[in-house]
Order: sequence, then structure tokens, then C-alpha cells
Amino acid sequence: MDQAFLATIPYLRDLKESERASLMHCIAPVGVAPEGGILFDVGEASDGAYIVRAGELHVELPLPDGTHRVVARLGQGTLVGELSLIEHTPRTMRVRVMPGSQLYRIDRHRFTAMRQAG
Repeated sequence: MDQAFLATIPYLRDLKESERASLMHCIAPVGVAPEGGILFDVGEASDGAYIVRAGELHVELPLPDGTHRVVARLGQGTLVGELSLIEHTPRTMRVRVMPGSQLYRIDRHRFTAMRQAG
């Protein structure tokens, strides 16, 4: 992960170069379960936001019968979970990782410390 890639992400492209440099200290690669592993689920506390470097995530909405419906497919350069990162709120959707995906996590604790430091 590098600052040039961060600058391609819609939610992050308007940051100053110095802000992207600070954000880099909050980012680490993620090891996830293969073959459709769940990245996070409804109601879980946020551990951070995720950047899709390669592959695809499926955002799933829980249905009353206990099943889930795919409501979005997110690919390279997508940021997911940013609202929970900023607002410290529980997850509102299930996100499933498709095989072969490469993700990076913006750690919530490091991000919060960075924001408080100014």
C-alpha cells in the first residue's frame, strides 16, 4: 500500500499529501478467510475500515428469514466501513470477501489517535 494508491480512492483523494502520509501509519494488510469468508457482520463493533486493493467484497443485507441478499459488489479502490470507523457505531451490513481478494485495514485505534493528535 502506498500514498499514490490512497490518492485513487474516492473517499481519500481529497486529503492533503501530509494527511495521506499520516494515514499510512494506520494501515496494515489483512489476512482473511478464503472462499467467501465474512469480513464483518451486522452489529459487530468496528475494528476499522477496509480498503480493497484487489478482488471483490459483497455487501449483504440481512433478511427477516435469516438469509442475506447481496446489495453491492465492491472492487479495487473501494473503502468500506468508514462510517463505523469515524462514528464508532456497530456494523450495519455483512461484508463477505470473495476469493483472491487483497485487503488493507485502517486500524480504528490508530486512526482515532491520529485524529486526536491533530
